Amino acid sequence: MDVGCGSGQATKVLAPHFDQVLGTDISSTQISQAQAANRVDNISYRVARAEDTSLPSGSYQLVIGVSACHWFDLPAFYAEVGRLLTPGGALAMIGHRPALPIFRGEERHDLQQFLATALTTIDFGKPMEVIAESDRLYLEGYSGPRFVSSLTDHKEFRDVFCDMHVTVADLIGFCSTWHSVPLLAAARGEKACANFLEGLQIRVLEMLGHGANVDSPIVLRFGYYALMSRQPKNF
Repeated sequence: MDVGCGSGQATKVLAPHFDQVLGTDISSTQISQAQAANRVDNISYRVARAEDTSLPSGSYQLVIGVSACHWFDLPAFYAEVGRLLTPGGALAMIGHRPALPIFRGEERHDLQQFLATALTTIDFGKPMEVIAESDRLYLEGYSGPRFVSSLTDHKEFRDVFCDMHVTVADLIGFCSTWHSVPLLAAARGEKACANFLEGLQIRVLEMLGHGANVDSPIVLRFGYYALMSRQPKNF
């Protein structure tokens, strides 16, 4: 099961390894997008809260949350996962650090910091406390005792890197998927969202310099982390 699956990007990764895979999300819009894009027979999607799925107990071998667990009520989520997992089943909470842009062989930590700050400080006219706290937990890599689940056999995997070879336009497209950007569109309209992304692109190109344009190749280096735990086999 992929909890907080969004549009199903991680859900699809599970399909070759299990007979049946379920993706859940609290957003009906996200679930509709995932269903429309699904081309795999053994994947299904449904709207459900991470903390209360109303699914049968002891029926899942693996529960994952990818770039989502910082939004959950974690004690309630852990209790629900413990109810859902089979004996010996596992929980994996996965995320990644802000992408490090590498342009013409140079690691651009200045651009990494700029993008992280820009995307987590958008003013869209709504209370920011919960969003700011969730962003902090995510950017800090799920560190601290609240991310130690109530299961057993805890393991952490950090600094697993993956390079994506994209263009500057792709980079801006990736930024548009950050949760705060759709919130901006919903609060202030699509034009405000488009203006934000256009301004972001202009600033990125200015920082890159050297005649950079939207078609210029750039590498995005993602540093992933995973926190794993397991239901006891004799549960």
